[in-house]
Amino acid sequence: IVNVVKQNGEPVALRGFMMDITGRKGLEEAHRDVTGRLIDAQEEERFRIAREIHDDFSQRLALFAIKLQQLGQQKSGIEPRAIEQVNDLWSRSLALSTDLHRLSHRLHPSMLKQLGLVPAVKSLCGEFSEQYGIQIEFTEREVPTSISQEIALCVFRVVQESLRNVVKHSGAKKAKVALTASRDAIHLRVSDRGVGFNTAAARGKGLGHVSIQERLHLVKGEFSVQSRPSHGTRVDIRVPLAAPDA
Repeated sequence: IVNVVKQNGEPVALRGFMMDITGRKGLEEAHRDVTGRLIDAQEEERFRIAREIHDDFSQRLALFAIKLQQLGQQKSGIEPRAIEQVNDLWSRSLALSTDLHRLSHRLHPSMLKQLGLVPAVKSLCGEFSEQYGIQIEFTEREVPTSISQEIALCVFRVVQESLRNVVKHSGAKKAKVALTASRDAIHLRVSDRGVGFNTAAARGKGLGHVSIQERLHLVKGEFSVQSRPSHGTRVDIRVPLAAPDA
């Protein structure tokens, strides 16, 4: 950095100094490495739990529901009131099975690998809409099918966290999710017309937004939030399609 030293308005000398930023770059790389390892560990744990839910708890619950259904179909030797209660338990067990399936899918979106980013995000929007009674308008344009799993998972998790924030904080009954692609990047916008918030006052306080920023940092993505009280919230991200450095 060079400064011009002036005397009576005339330049008389140049004064400069240098700053060694090697250490800071090393710290940034170390932080990125640790963050990546933590996120990978989190995803592995989510996969383990999702598989256990699907392979163990869901199967046991399905068997329990079948037994209840068979019991409810018996007419002899059981009072009508008891039959009614058994059928009610059967309906509740089916609802619980559906909720477990949704939980398993959110923990580990198998559709992401099988069908790609667009079907997985569309399905996620449908699940949130059905479960929480929020009308979610999903649109997509020119999104390629050949996206790296790292980028696809990052975008999926951002949609998931953003919709979770809509449910928990916005109070909105409608939201929009727009997924588009340019020649060199994926673009995502999640918006609602809810209560909004003061972005300056909330900076650094939301764990959800911190998680989004950390994920995007790993794939060299960009993240912005625009919101005002009573004017809703808009989340925008941009992720380059080029594979990030190892």
